Amino acid sequence: MQPRTHVISARRTAGALLDPARRLLNGLNGHWHRRALLLYAFVVTSHFLEHALQMGQVHALGWSRPEAGGLLGLAFPGIAAAEVLHTTWNSLQLTGLILLLIGFRRVPAARSWWLVALTLQTWHWFEHAVIQLQYVTGIYLYGAMRQMSILERFIPRIELHFLYNLVVFIPTLIAFIIYFRHRERAVARDARGAACPSSIRELP
Repeated sequence: MQPRTHVISARRTAGALLDPARRLLNGLNGHWHRRALLLYAFVVTSHFLEHALQMGQVHALGWSRPEAGGLLGLAFPGIAAAEVLHTTWNSLQLTGLILLLIGFRRVPAARSWWLVALTLQTWHWFEHAVIQLQYVTGIYLYGAMRQMSILERFIPRIELHFLYNLVVFIPTLIAFIIYFRHRERAVARDARGAACPSSIRELP
């Protein structure tokens, strides 16, 4: 009987450890979903604008590529140039796409666009993971003298990562628009049906 007691105890311990994570995930995709999406929108937009500013610094202002570090690079050039910052930021962006996906289950069109963004961001994250791995190992792609993105052989890094952020930002924005329009319509329906409680629907 002792082994069975250990199994039951282990299951209870695992359940106790997983329960807070489960509650957090349910909250992020339930009553906190709207606020979590707004916070995520700030993260994604600021990241995209940083890369857009880099493009402007190079192509509109004529700055050299090492100088073009976006807004963050003006204040903290050493930090902005560190690959660990870019890998961390892209990891946060990918994590947000994964954690907030469930909340789109009642809005299929928004969910589809969110999945497009998730797929593209997975590749973007992989590119940064490859760059970070080169930094750690000192082994560089294509025999280069520095870390390289996989597609950097064909497109310069600033332009390449601007494009990566652009193709992730667009479907994310479309998903936001569809989702919040759905919420607005649902709120309007509930307002019209306020006199009849049975017609009130739960918002996603």
